[in-house]
Amino acid sequence: MPNETVDPTIIAAQFITQIQTIISRSLHPLEQAVISIGELKSGTNYNVIPDTAYIAGTVRQFGKEIAEKIHNRMDKIISGLCESFGAKYQLEYLHGDPTLVNDDRLYKMVKKNAIHLFGEKRVEEITPILGSEDFSNYTEVIPGMYTYIGIGRPGETFGHHHPKFDIDESMLVPAATLISQSVIHFLAGEEKSINLYQANNI
Repeated sequence: MPNETVDPTIIAAQFITQIQTIISRSLHPLEQAVISIGELKSGTNYNVIPDTAYIAGTVRQFGKEIAEKIHNRMDKIISGLCESFGAKYQLEYLHGDPTLVNDDRLYKMVKKNAIHLFGEKRVEEITPILGSEDFSNYTEVIPGMYTYIGIGRPGETFGHHHPKFDIDESMLVPAATLISQSVIHFLAGEEKSINLYQANNI
């Protein structure tokens, strides 16, 4: 009977709503993060209370300290819920790709090249976004620069994960040009730095 069971669906539902308060009540107002649940599985029949529930989602934030804080708060929330309902839980929190931070020197160089190639009106600075990008594993080790190239078709503003997303392939040439020019300018600058170092050490 329902009164004799532990209903994981109710626990899952409360967990999903409660973890949203982590952003508004556990983080500093200037600490940015987002918590999204993309998967919820519980039961296979409309009139049977299931014995388990499965939740999966993603957390995006700027910085390892914020990630740890969110992880700890999630664990406390699910622990308290399960204790109050007499349930057991297993929380698997995987720390994925680190925050992607552009090297300031490379950023200025690529921006200068973009303005030269496309004109200042076609180069736009964007505010930090809570996306996930494994390129950040490179920038953790060496200086790097990550940028966006506009490839949308006129009149179509579908995002990358939209089923109607498509690219304007004519933008591949300008994109390759920006990258190649930036590499050439970077290597030229490195060569000058090496020559200056050698001259000073002769």
